Amino acid sequence: MSNAAPIIYSFFGVGSGTLGTDQFDNEAFVITILTNTDSIVTNANMYPVPVLQNLCSQATATIAIAGLPSSIIGFGLTITALNNPQANLYQVSVGLAPDALVGVTAPALKGYGLDKSIGPVFGSGAFSQKPYPTTAGNLLFSSFSSTAFLAALAVPGPTPLRPAPGNR
Repeated sequence: MSNAAPIIYSFFGVGSGTLGTDQFDNEAFVITILTNTDSIVTNANMYPVPVLQNLCSQATATIAIAGLPSSIIGFGLTITALNNPQANLYQVSVGLAPDALVGVTAPALKGYGLDKSIGPVFGSGAFSQKPYPTTAGNLLFSSFSSTAFLAALAVPGPTPLRPAPGNR
């Protein structure tokens, strides 16, 4: 990708499950991933599927669940933007291939390729039935009641102005 830029992806929701030995019930959570758009590759087998690969080798993914300490999710996570017009399916998910830890499906994600800011986009959610390793123990969702996705390109700081020659 020619215009590489830092980007933050966030998945929000309300869910129930366990993190390590702690149980949570209908608690707000956010999964945050910081990476760079130059990590995006496109798999165009049957239709374009932009995929951000090997995320955790280049980025930090954390989960914060209300009432519990934040922890790092890791070990080869992938963010996927799926655009399947034949099935009218537009989804962004994060997980260990082929299982998504969390996914958001919404028509507003049509054409989204992971390379720009979007959202928040609210949609139907999907979650893994398998435990995911974190620094606080395994994370296992048992239910969701809402989900959203947000991506934000990092905005560079202001450029200092230099005085014109002779105006010092």
